[in-house]
Amino acid sequence: MDQIEQKVTQLVRNIILGAGTFTQLDGLSRNTDLFAQGYLDSLLMVSLILSMEKEFAIQIPLDKITNENISSIDSIIVLVNQLAEKQHAHEMTVA
Repeated sequence: MDQIEQKVTQLVRNIILGAGTFTQLDGLSRNTDLFAQGYLDSLLMVSLILSMEKEFAIQIPLDKITNENISSIDSIIVLVNQLAEKQHAHEMTVA
């Protein structure tokens, strides 16, 4: 597991556990549908998005905040990788 995968997984787990609804996450895997299984709701999603933006120094455009992109840990990892690569490429062209 690379660094982004580890950080995203930990962020998701911390957000869910911090909400207090769940005390353990035994059923949570990287492909679990976070909304369908009740792990995330709209408020926790906002908290997760803000945490990801801060942790990875990225901006998540509104058009990227979709169920497809935020439904599982795996889909979030893909999104963060795409945005981080785009941010890195932009920084390289500006420098």
